[in-house]
Amino acid sequence: KGADVYVLENVQSYVRDFFNIASPKTDSLVASISEEIIATFPNSAYGYTDLSSVLRLRKDFDSSLVLLQKAYLTDPTDPIVVINLATTAEESGQSELAIEYFTILLKVGNVDEQDLARKHIEKLTKSE
Repeated sequence: KGADVYVLENVQSYVRDFFNIASPKTDSLVASISEEIIATFPNSAYGYTDLSSVLRLRKDFDSSLVLLQKAYLTDPTDPIVVINLATTAEESGQSELAIEYFTILLKVGNVDEQDLARKHIEKLTKSE
């Protein structure tokens, strides 16, 4: 398991660099890498989360949410996965789902992430 973590964390650093470039070519590269990570490490949230980010950029919120829910099943305590689920749901207009995941973030997130969750819950409940 140690080697798996090493590989995933090193690949993840490159994926972050590609996201920072923010071009269609690097987005396609991130999608390809993510698909390989999912195939090779299906029990890791990384591939699902990264591919969902590409889909979110493309405004394919439904597909992004499906992948994020798979990531959540692999690690329901990962605050990054929960934040991505909540914000993608919010961005796609699914307020109730966003509130559900922001509420989960109150339990699994650090102090800053909990503050973020409270602000979003307040905003979302006011707009309902």
